[in-house]
Amino acid sequence: RRGAMAAAVASPIVCADLHGSFDFRSVAPCGGAVIDEACNGHDDEVAQFRKDRMQALGTKARRAAKDLLRERAGLEDLSAELVATARLTDDVRRARGECGQVSQAVKEALAATARRSKVAAETRDRFLKMRQDRMDEVRREEALLEEQDAATARRIAEVDRFFGLYRERLGLAVARVAPQTVRLTFTLLDEERPERKFAFTLGLAGAEAGYGVTDCQPALPAASLARCVEQLNAGAPTEAAALPAFVCRMRRAFQEVAMGT
Repeated sequence: RRGAMAAAVASPIVCADLHGSFDFRSVAPCGGAVIDEACNGHDDEVAQFRKDRMQALGTKARRAAKDLLRERAGLEDLSAELVATARLTDDVRRARGECGQVSQAVKEALAATARRSKVAAETRDRFLKMRQDRMDEVRREEALLEEQDAATARRIAEVDRFFGLYRERLGLAVARVAPQTVRLTFTLLDEERPERKFAFTLGLAGAEAGYGVTDCQPALPAASLARCVEQLNAGAPTEAAALPAFVCRMRRAFQEVAMGT
């Protein structure tokens, strides 16, 4: 602007009236004072304009700075909120993962408990069945033993009855030497020595094993003795005459030995 003003001063300006208003369109010559006054007035206006403009710009700048500060503070708050939101999101995601793990662990624990309960129930059922089977077996064995004891008692009673009947008639003496075992002694078999004793031991080993003969004095032929015992066990205990017949056969066998000697 100062260059423009200098050009204006250097160029011939025509003024119509020295004391009138300045007219740039007039071709009349003007004085230097008028030009200076006009320039000074214009500079003052320019300076005032600049001052006003600078004040306005400063006000706008301060307002813009305040707005920027507010926006920056808002951005910082928003950033903090975003960080907090991200942290909360991570916490929620982690909590969900932990909840999923806990849920899976609970499911596995429940499944393991169910399996153990099933195994325990199956084991209990097997044990109860085994116990019931064993109790049934014991009852059967007890019933069988009772039957065997009853059969043995019947045989012993039969032996006692027979021995009591023939003790005097056959010269037979009976002595109990052990449970279910008796010693039978015959006399009156040897005509020359009626007091001579012929004896053997008769034992009952059980209802299934049957009778057995040991300690036979004098000794009888093995085949004859075996035949007598076999016939006794074949007829006992259903045949009531099996035991008397056996004693009679043993007496005849001893009598044959006595006659032979």
